[in-house]
Amino acid sequence: MRTRIYDEFDFFAPDMDLCGLTKEIWCRFFTGEAEEVEELTELLAEDCVIVGTGKSEFYENRNTFLPIVAKAIQQKTHMNFTVSHFYGKEKVITEHTRLVYGDVAMVGNIDEKHSKFQVGIHYTILYQYREGRWKIIYINQSIPDHLQKGGKYFLKSLVGQIQEIWQYADEMSELAQKDALTGLMNRTALDTRVKTFQKEKGTAIAFYFDLDNFKAVNDTLGHAAGDLVLKKTGEILQNIFRKEDSLARIGGDEFCVLLEIEVPNRDAALQVIQKKIRRLLNCMPIIVQKGRKEVPVTFSVGVCAYMDKQDITFKEILESADDAMYEIKKAGKNGACIYLENSAVRKIIGTSMQQSGTRIVICENTSCGEVE
Repeated sequence: MRTRIYDEFDFFAPDMDLCGLTKEIWCRFFTGEAEEVEELTELLAEDCVIVGTGKSEFYENRNTFLPIVAKAIQQKTHMNFTVSHFYGKEKVITEHTRLVYGDVAMVGNIDEKHSKFQVGIHYTILYQYREGRWKIIYINQSIPDHLQKGGKYFLKSLVGQIQEIWQYADEMSELAQKDALTGLMNRTALDTRVKTFQKEKGTAIAFYFDLDNFKAVNDTLGHAAGDLVLKKTGEILQNIFRKEDSLARIGGDEFCVLLEIEVPNRDAALQVIQKKIRRLLNCMPIIVQKGRKEVPVTFSVGVCAYMDKQDITFKEILESADDAMYEIKKAGKNGACIYLENSAVRKIIGTSMQQSGTRIVICENTSCGEVE
């Protein structure tokens, strides 16, 4: 913590360097600890008027402004600022009244996750020599137009906006990791998951899905119908797999799921996989109907699982699941092929196409879709 501001400046000197004081005030306000910021309020005269950017930001005296300073101290607790630019110019109004005006720019960051940001303010401070010492009697502080927030007082709008900016950045980052149509992870997010995967214990499993007959939906009923099928597929996967599993649409009509489970042996792992597959196949076929036209869609699923302590990456497991998926394609589609530690151990062919499955009804003259 720095020395007290009263020890650094001679407030009793009529020719005091008010530009230097102003710079120190802004530096302490943005970079100082709570005690240093609170000390700055002692420089305000009791009748000091403070005006800021927001339409309601008008404080008639020091006491009405103190709660706002307390809020600002609380809000900037997790932010680190550095003053990158200061400009100040002093203008003599009377022998005992001087005006200092200029601008300040700060560079800061919230945490290691976010990159640095820069913010700036314009200010005007009126000092008056009263009872043998300098006091602040008026402050006008504003945010440049492109940073203003209507109805917000200055201190909150500055610190709060920074938080909002990074919240927005987080939201945009999250959206960039999602498939816009299904809400599942996209290929980029999946690639990140695959690269960062560190298998420590448990059984690692990859499911690779391809929709059978999907092209016929687009060609016969239109792409809007195809979009409904993809959305419904995403819903089916979300209902069957856990929240902690990585579900992704990786392009076109291909989906995959990466997960880890803890089971005692291969047979137990196989039981878990078969249970998931049976639930998937019980949702088949997805029948898309528009008028008198119907197109059935089924799953071809490839699965690969590796048990404990295998020197394997999710990328290799996913590639093996892709190979298994093509095995079931060759065998007639509408089913699953399971590899355990890269060896095909089971093929499950889907049940009859006459089962109820899931039906999507497309309205003839609108873009609506009803799911039964």
